[in-house]
Amino acid sequence: PMDVLDRLVALRNRIILLSEDTDVSAISEIKQGLEEYLPVLLGLTIKECGAIEAVQFKWRTIDGKQEICVSNSWFEVLSVVYMPAVLTLVEANMMLVPKHYTNSSDRIVPTDCQRDAIDLLLKASGYFDFCVKSILPKLSSEIKDKLHKDMQEGAVEALSLQALGQGTELQLGFAIGNQKATLSVKRRLACEELTYFTQAYYALSGGTISESDAGKHALFIKCKFLQAKAAAYFYHGIILDKGNDPLSHTHAVCSLVAAEELLSESKKACLSFCLAAP
Repeated sequence: PMDVLDRLVALRNRIILLSEDTDVSAISEIKQGLEEYLPVLLGLTIKECGAIEAVQFKWRTIDGKQEICVSNSWFEVLSVVYMPAVLTLVEANMMLVPKHYTNSSDRIVPTDCQRDAIDLLLKASGYFDFCVKSILPKLSSEIKDKLHKDMQEGAVEALSLQALGQGTELQLGFAIGNQKATLSVKRRLACEELTYFTQAYYALSGGTISESDAGKHALFIKCKFLQAKAAAYFYHGIILDKGNDPLSHTHAVCSLVAAEELLSESKKACLSFCLAAP
C-alpha cells in the first residue's frame, strides 16, 4: 500500500538526515528513529505480502566511496539492526572516556560508568549476534558479496565477540580492584577474555574478509588478544608459585616470563593500532 511506502520513506529520510549530524548528542534520536522505522520495515519481509523485493534500498559509506543498492527488505533490516549496534558501541566507549583527572594525571572512570559500559557492550554484542544468526542467513550470496567489508559475516561476528571481550576486560578490572576476589577468579576472567578475543580474531581472519581489509579493526583485536593472554599467563604463574609441587616454582617462572613477553608484544601491537590510519 502506498501509505505504508510513504511512511517508510518518511522515516528512512529522517534517519538519513539525523545520521549526517556528527554530534554524538544525535545518537539517541537516531536510535529512536530506527526503532520507529524497523516495525514498518518488517512488514515488507512477510512472504505473504510479496513485498520482500518490491523496494530498492540504497546506502552509501560515510566517505562516499561505496554505494550499495539492493532490492531486498532483509538487506535493509540488516542495515537497520547494524546501525544501533554500532551506536551502542560508541555509547559504551563514551562511558569509558574519563571526565576527571587526578593531580597525577591518572585517568579516572567512575565505577558506575564502567558498569553502564558493560551493559551497553552486552547489548551491542546481542545486536551483532542477531545480525549473524538471524538476518545474514536470509540474504543470498549475491547480496552478501555487495555488502561493505564492515558488514561481512566475519566482521560482524568479530564485533559481537569483541564486545563480549571488552565487557569481560572491565569485569577483570573490577576483580583486580576487589581485595576479596581470588586469583582463580582473576585467572578465569582473563581466560574468558582471551577466548572471546581469540574467537574474534579467527572470525575476522578466517571469514570472507582478509586481515589487510580489516585494517585497524584487526590490529585492535590483536592488541586485546595479546593483553588478555598476558594477563592469563600472569595469574596462572602467580597461582602456580603458591603450589607445593617441586616443579610449581619452575612452571610459575615460565608462565611469568611468557606473560612479560606477551605484554611487550601487546605494547607493540597497540602502537601499530594507534599509528594506523582509520
